[in-house]
Amino acid sequence: MENFTEVNQPITPKKEIGSILSHAFENFTGTFLYALVFVVIYLLAYFIFNGLLSFLIPGGGDYQNEVMRVMNDFVEDKKYDLNAITELQNSLEAARTTAVMISEVISKSITSALLAPLVVGIIYISYQFNAKKEVEFGDLFIGFRQNTAQIIIYGFITTALIQAGLEINMLIGMYLSFAFFIGLPIVFFENTSAIEGIRKSFSLVHANFITVLVLWLLAGIISSAGVLFCLVGVLFTFPFFFTARYSIYSAICGAPYEVKS
Repeated sequence: MENFTEVNQPITPKKEIGSILSHAFENFTGTFLYALVFVVIYLLAYFIFNGLLSFLIPGGGDYQNEVMRVMNDFVEDKKYDLNAITELQNSLEAARTTAVMISEVISKSITSALLAPLVVGIIYISYQFNAKKEVEFGDLFIGFRQNTAQIIIYGFITTALIQAGLEINMLIGMYLSFAFFIGLPIVFFENTSAIEGIRKSFSLVHANFITVLVLWLLAGIISSAGVLFCLVGVLFTFPFFFTARYSIYSAICGAPYEVKS
């Protein structure tokens, strides 16, 4: 814990939906320019990383080519009937679907893990603004200097579980996203391990179930509202989903420790 010292902090929001939402909006508007830079870097990096990883990790294309090759062989070989061809095609298509799912889960998990320190940066800037401290551009990258390994591990594990949950059933994936919502601030501000962050997030979220659920839904709706404005609006609304994490965390856990950058 040598990187953390406790200092006097401003009043945190009450554990009420209105108070936390107001606190989140205040932080969001106060850090708007940093949030805009954050979302541009985040989205560009996300599409680049995810695109490269999707290309490098074996996926559906190989199986599609295999289907076509085997189908052509079967058509040329008269001893196979139509039922055999259809059965094999279904089998290969199922294998392809599984490969695509695994490829997407792995690529998105690695991408989110690499970008998790950047998400920590916007959460930290929200803290700095709320504490009336001077905010610097370098603060956006503090996640690459403090507890970085655990932040990356947390990003990988939680994203993998959420993506796998979404592939199984959308409600499972949404539930996991909700349960992990304040884990990243826990790992960063409390300088803890990824596993402890997951465990504590589960515990605190369920102890404040209704409040966190409503705020999680509202944060998701607000951050996605930019889609209504020709997608460009996402640049301005997307960061709210992350700044809201700090407000919920500080309302439940109290003012965090100061981080020495």
